[in-house]
Amino acid sequence: MIVGVLLALLPLLPVLPRDTQLVLDLGAAHAQVVALDVTYVLEDDAVRTATLRYPSGAPRTVAQAVRLPVGELELRAHAVLRNGQARAGAHRFKTPAEGTLRIALW
Repeated sequence: MIVGVLLALLPLLPVLPRDTQLVLDLGAAHAQVVALDVTYVLEDDAVRTATLRYPSGAPRTVAQAVRLPVGELELRAHAVLRNGQARAGAHRFKTPAEGTLRIALW
């Protein structure tokens, strides 16, 4: 019986969400970033979101381990700078990914 259940689930393995390792590069102005909103979008649906706060300024790179569905996703980033200005960007990538994905946000 257990074997039957496993065989029935086998076709679903390629589409199950996978852990994805990402490194987001905030660029030379990273120390000016005090807040960062990151949204992962698949087919116009937000599948994961994160809000990160950096009162003393963000590090140059931010590592994230995110469970994401298989497919072509868009990372949407919105940063608030120390002076109140905003910065936004979007980047496309595919999952599952081999190794760590490095994405330069700006």
